[in-house]
Amino acid sequence: MTSSSPSRSLPYNDDVSMEMIVDDIVMRINDVMNRTAVGDDVDDDIKKAHIKNLQKKVRSLKEQLILKETQSEMLKEKVRVMEDRMMHLEMKLSNDDDVTRNDKLAKIIEKYRIELNEAHLELRQLRSRVVETTNLKTDSLEREEEIKRLEMRLRQQENRNRKQQQQIDDRLLFELRQLLSRMLGISYDTSVAVDFEIISRLEKLIVATYNNPELMSNSFVIDPSNSIGLAEEFRRGYNSVMDEQPANHRPRSYRVGHVNSSGYGRMNEVKSRSRSLSPHKKIDPNVY
Repeated sequence: MTSSSPSRSLPYNDDVSMEMIVDDIVMRINDVMNRTAVGDDVDDDIKKAHIKNLQKKVRSLKEQLILKETQSEMLKEKVRVMEDRMMHLEMKLSNDDDVTRNDKLAKIIEKYRIELNEAHLELRQLRSRVVETTNLKTDSLEREEEIKRLEMRLRQQENRNRKQQQQIDDRLLFELRQLLSRMLGISYDTSVAVDFEIISRLEKLIVATYNNPELMSNSFVIDPSNSIGLAEEFRRGYNSVMDEQPANHRPRSYRVGHVNSSGYGRMNEVKSRSRSLSPHKKIDPNVY
């Protein structure tokens, strides 16, 4: 009986798949069976023992295969769990970043909203100021126009007053000339020669009066007994002019003693009127 060929050890590696190992075992079993059929000297016991060993190895390899598959499934599950955790962490981080970013954006939006409200308030204030300025400008223009109108009316009134005053002055001057001409016994006209004649006669009268002190009186009352040097036409002219004037426009000396041709005054003829106090200033009119 020929000896059996030495058995080869099966190359086992974790990287080799179990299907390849099983295929290799089946090929070896077929090889052994072929050798047994060809060689007559092979012992049946050895063949059976060898087959049993091979079957044990197949079972152990299957168990290892199942164990490896279980471990691979567990590793896959762990990898999946880790991937889920990583995804949750990434989502959480992204959510946190989004929340932080949203908070920052909300703060910026609130800040800009406050600035916008302040800008609107300032704009309303500026518009109200513009309206007030426009109203003030309109009022100032109206007041300027009113002031111009009032100034024009004032100038017109001043011109009228000036003209009236000029007319009054001219009238008073005319009355004064007429009065002096009548007092001095001169026929009055508007010529310049009459004015020179009035002035010359007044100078002569004043010089004659100052040269004769007896003619001067403390009360400036014209006394007929002291009328030396006065011309008869002066007395007539003076009395005629005073008679034409109203009572309240006559001088006090005329009301106290009126010079007439007989030489007696009218002192007793003019009665003084009693005057009451001023209702506004309470001043005695007899004093002023």
